[in-house]
Amino acid sequence: MAIISNVLFPPSPHPPPAPCRFADYGTMLEIRDIQYFPDGRAVVDAVGTRRFRVLSRDMRDGYHTAKVAYLRDERVDDPRELEGGCPTSP
Repeated sequence: MAIISNVLFPPSPHPPPAPCRFADYGTMLEIRDIQYFPDGRAVVDAVGTRRFRVLSRDMRDGYHTAKVAYLRDERVDDPRELEGGCPTSP
């Protein structure tokens, strides 16, 4: 059973050129550290924690939102199964 959640995407100060669309799959990030600079730039240290598939999209208070289903990774014991980009039959 998939875990369903809502994801909030902050508005961008630089709107993308039309037509533009978000990806159907993504990775939730855990922000570990942020270093801010006087000129407004920032360096963000983050690690991916969970992958998800977008089920639906919406807009709330100027923010893009999405309902997502988290994906479950399958353990691969033999790295040769990944050769060629997809698992092979025994």
